[in-house]
Parts: sequence; C-alpha cells; structure tokens
Amino acid sequence: MRRNILAILGLILVGVLSAQQVNSSKKNTGDSPRDKALLQLIRQGLQQAHFDPRDLDDRFSVDAFKLYLDQLDPAKRLFTAAHINQFETYQSRIDDEWTSESTEFFELTYGILAEQIERVHANYPQILAEPFNFAEKENFQFDEIKEWPADDEEILDAWRRYLKYQTLLKINELARAVHPDESLESVDWAVYEDSARVKVRKSMDRWYERMSELDRDDWFSAYLNSCIAVFDPHTNYLPPYDKKTFEIQMSGKLEGIGAQLSDRDGNITVVKVVSGSASWRQGELEVNDVILKVAQAGEDPVDIVDMRLEDAVQLIRGPKGTVVELTVKKVDGTIVVIPIERDVVILRETYARSAVLEDQNKLGYIRLPKFYLDFDGEGRDCAEDVKTELKRLQEEGVEGVVLDLRNNGGGSLKGAIDIAGLFMDVGPVVQVVTRQGGTRVFRDEDPSTIYDGPLVVLVNPFSASASEILAGALQDYDRGIILGSKHTFGKGTVQSIFEMDRMIPEALRDVGTLGGLKVTIQKFYRVNGQSTQLRGVSSDIVWPNVYNFVPFGEAETDFPLDWDEIPSSRYTEFDHWDRAIEKAITLSEKRIAMDTLAQAFEQHAQWVAGRRENKQVSLNWKQYHKDRMEADERNEHQKNLRDNYRSGISAYATETPADTVAEELQNRFIEDLEKDRQLKEAFDVLVDLKKFR
Repeated sequence: MRRNILAILGLILVGVLSAQQVNSSKKNTGDSPRDKALLQLIRQGLQQAHFDPRDLDDRFSVDAFKLYLDQLDPAKRLFTAAHINQFETYQSRIDDEWTSESTEFFELTYGILAEQIERVHANYPQILAEPFNFAEKENFQFDEIKEWPADDEEILDAWRRYLKYQTLLKINELARAVHPDESLESVDWAVYEDSARVKVRKSMDRWYERMSELDRDDWFSAYLNSCIAVFDPHTNYLPPYDKKTFEIQMSGKLEGIGAQLSDRDGNITVVKVVSGSASWRQGELEVNDVILKVAQAGEDPVDIVDMRLEDAVQLIRGPKGTVVELTVKKVDGTIVVIPIERDVVILRETYARSAVLEDQNKLGYIRLPKFYLDFDGEGRDCAEDVKTELKRLQEEGVEGVVLDLRNNGGGSLKGAIDIAGLFMDVGPVVQVVTRQGGTRVFRDEDPSTIYDGPLVVLVNPFSASASEILAGALQDYDRGIILGSKHTFGKGTVQSIFEMDRMIPEALRDVGTLGGLKVTIQKFYRVNGQSTQLRGVSSDIVWPNVYNFVPFGEAETDFPLDWDEIPSSRYTEFDHWDRAIEKAITLSEKRIAMDTLAQAFEQHAQWVAGRRENKQVSLNWKQYHKDRMEADERNEHQKNLRDNYRSGISAYATETPADTVAEELQNRFIEDLEKDRQLKEAFDVLVDLKKFR
C-alpha cells in the first residue's frame, strides 16, 4: 500500500481537458443498474477522495445545470428559451437525483436533444437548397452568445448563418485552388457558390450520421462529466475507451502523428505536440490549433468539426510511413493544410538533452520536455539524466546553464525535487497539502550540489505542474532567473485514477466494465507558502508572447480550485546571487525594450490578442477577404522574421548520435537553438550573471 501512495505522490497527472463522449457497446434505456452503479460510485468516490469535495446541494445543482447545458449546446443552436424554461424545473434538483440515483433530468434533456437534432436534420437541406447572398452585409458570431433562441424560427436562422459561414469557407477553398497566388477579394464568389453548398451539405450529412451513431450511454457520460467538472477541471469520469486512451498518453507510447487532442465545444483542438513525434518533426502543428479536416494522402478530406473525439483520432492515426493531411485553423484565424508522415513517438526525444552555446562565451543548455521517472526499474529517471547532462556540460567548460522547461506539462514530482537538488544544497523544495489539511514538506536530502554557477530557467504558458514546482523553488531560493511568459499555466493540483470496476459492490457485478474516476487529491505549495494554483510562477523577465495578452491557463477553466497560501517552510536564500540577479534583470529589460525583433513579437502578440476579442466574422465576401488578407500578410511577415533570424551563437550537442534518425533530430535540435531569439536573451542574461556575481 505504501508503494502505491508513493507512486501517487511521484506522478503528477497533467490533464487540461478531457473528452466528453465515449464509445459504448452497451445501450441503456434509462434507470439501468449501470446508471445507478455509476452515480453511486462516482458520488462516493468524490466525497471520499476529492481534495475539496463539494456538498451535493442546491448550489452544486445550479452550477452543474449551467455547465451541462453550456457544454451540450455551446453555440445555442439546438435548445430554445422554452426548452431551457422546461429544464429549469430541475435546476436545483440535480443533487437530489444524484443522491437517489435518478436520471430523470438527463432523460428529459436527452429526449429533447434527440428531437432537436432531428429537426435540424429536416431543415438544413432546405437552407442549403437556395443560394446565399455574400454581397449583403451580415455577420456570423462564433461564441459568447448570451441569449437562447426564442423559438425554432430563431434556431433556424442561427443555423442559416452558420451554414452560410461554412459555405463562405468552402468558396474560399475552391477559389484559392484556382487562384493560388492572387488576392481573392475581386474574385466572383458566385462562380463557386453552388459547389460550395454541395460540399457543406455533405459535411452536414456526416454530422448527422455522427450524431445518429451516439447512443444514450455516450450522452449520459457527457452528463456525468458536466456534473463532475464542477468539483474542478481535472476531475472527471473516464469510461473504458477514455481510460485506455489516457493510459496510452501517460505511457508516452503514442502512435500516429504524436499530438494529443481534446474536444473543445465540438472543435478538435491540439493540446500537446509530443516531442520527437511526427508532428514535432514536421514542425507546423502547434498547441491550440483546431483541426477542421482530415485527409488521407490522395483522398478527399473529411470534415471533423463536431465529430466525436475518438472518431477523429481514428481518422488521424494510421500506419507508420503513411501521410495524413490536416486542415488546421491557427490561433490567429488563418487556415493551413499540414501534411504529416505518421510515425511512432521516438522516446529518446522525450528525454533530457544538452548542447553547448558559444560566441566569445561558452554556456550550456539543457532541454527537459517532461519529468519522467523509473517506477519499475525498466525506464529512465529525468533527474539522473539532467545530472548526466550537467556533468557533460561542465566537462565542456561552460560558465552558465539554461534549463529549458518550455512546453513541459509536468510528470514526476520526485523528479522535480531531485533536479532542484542538483542546483543547491539540502532544503525544502515543495509542500503538499492533503484533503485532511496535513502538510508534508518534500526536501532535497542530497548535500551534494552538481552545478552552482549562473542559471536561467525558460518557461512559457504551457509549463505546468512539476515545471512550476521546480521553477518556483529555484526562484524562491534566488538560485536563478525565470525568463518567459508573464506566468506559467497555474496547475497546482495532483490527480489519482481510481479503478471503478474494483469498487463495484457484489450486487452490481453484472453491469459491465465502468472505467475509472480521475480525482484531484492534493495541492502543491511553494516553499514560500504560495500555491502555484491559478497564478503559476511569474517570470522575473517577461518575454513577448501571445498569451501575455490572451487569458490562458488554469484560471480560465471552469471551477478551478482557489489560490491560497500556507506558512512558509524554513529555507535559506542564496544571498550571494541577489546583486547579480537584480543587475541582469535590469539589463535584460532594457535590451528587450530596444530590440526590434522582440518588439515586433510584442506588437504581433497584441494584434493577435485584439483579433481574438472579435467574436464575429463578416459574411460579406469583400470584407471577409479584406480581413483575411490583412491577417495573412501579418502572419507571413512574422513567419519570415522568425525563419530568417540567426542569433550569432553557434551550438553543438554534447552527445554523438547513435544512428541517422538520431542525427537528423540532433541537427534540427541545433538549428532551432541557433535561431531561438528567446534563448539568445537567456544567453545574454547568463553572461550578465557571470559578470556581476
């Protein structure tokens, strides 16, 4: 039992979003033993294991009610205000239903939802039968629709605008294929309008087919997860399919393109690009990209908007060596086609690696993509690997080190503690608080310090969990400088998965496989007593980033746990670094303010943020392309700035590649370092730290 507890403490499960729909071979008709078993076990699991369990009361009901409807119909194109009024009878009764293991409210919503989907199916062919007029001034609103449609007539108008927008996108695709290098603003949209509507009709037919494939258990899982999500965003029910997928992701043995995806309001969204994967090597797919279509090489693309996550994943996955083409919507709104040759994830690229950076100075660089740990004696330990890389760099005679935690979403807590110990003597690294209120201080117990020289830690908005523990500890001790986004992600919680099948009472053993329940069980606190929850770790030096201006992170999720603080641990700061750190920060801020490339990044980030605030798109052909052309020109300029930048620093790896694949990856690794403007700033900061120490 003790070994299991240590494993839970040692592994931070970092999951920003979870899938809401799942496959199930068993169909229910309501009030089934399986439903009752799920409601009973989930209720008990949450009350007994959650770090901060909510009371199942009217407030819980109101929150669950709103979240469920928002997730069921986020675009407000299915339910009318009259339906919502009908549902509101149950607004404060969901807690009673959970306690009595009733599914009455779910059955009502499920029935009406099915009716409304059929109504849409009956009407979208009629809408698409007539040409749209893209000469008139009209807008389509993406989100933040506050009012529910008054009646079915308003719902049909909402669908008309949506279908008109989809047709506009199709016209753009068709016209661009004929005029690849020309502005489309003056192109006659009417030439392509009929063909575009035919394509949208096919896409809608596929949408209806997918909706028809979803059975009651699929929607019931969505209902359960909406209610569970009001406890916190990382607690959720994992039906058998999702549980298996989650385990594959945590094992790092992903196949296909190597991107982790999530269903965000019907949009298949990239939440992580796995280092070393096919997507990572191709280089164009990024976090928060929305995948609109999937095409096998040489075949027509399949629209995956509103497709269930697992179906989309099945389209994207495929045998090694085959090519999949993804039509992707970028954060700035541009749409690109990305071809990716499928492969298996090369695990070595998830491991720590180092390089030497040189001009007239000689400094070291270590990239740590995640905090991995050998629990079973069959794998590698991130702390041991970082230790090895530090020794290699010291053998090369480096006088400063950059530790790169950008895009590192976490992993082993023990790894974070042990790595902190490589840079300092014994002392507390992190505090962990349990639901009972007990605090345990995790310390570095090894008196040896592997590296005591100048240190800069790179972070970004996707540095989370264990990354925040390590960065926060080094910052609290004044051991180094944090350089990156305004703050990291802000996930300060620990999750554990409970096997629900092991919890089933004897009387309910015949209900089949239930899956798992992922529950938040603990919170992290820095040695200074502050939680990393919501606020993350603030950088000492802020580098231009889109997410400095766009709300992002744990604080933007629904029902996150609160930020708070506890008493500080007893620890001793590295006072001898104070003057050097202060001087280096001041000089860096001046450099960034004067650097034309850094300021170009800043201005572009502000422009993207402003563009994202506009929740409407014009359905007028000329206005649409005027806006599109401006975006394309800005993004092309930004891409050229990044591609053409060279830092003037030369880099070489500290390890000889074992084969041609490793050599290719290493060459790309070095090339990326030499044109990384943020890394160049970290290099200059290290030089200043060395000078003023």
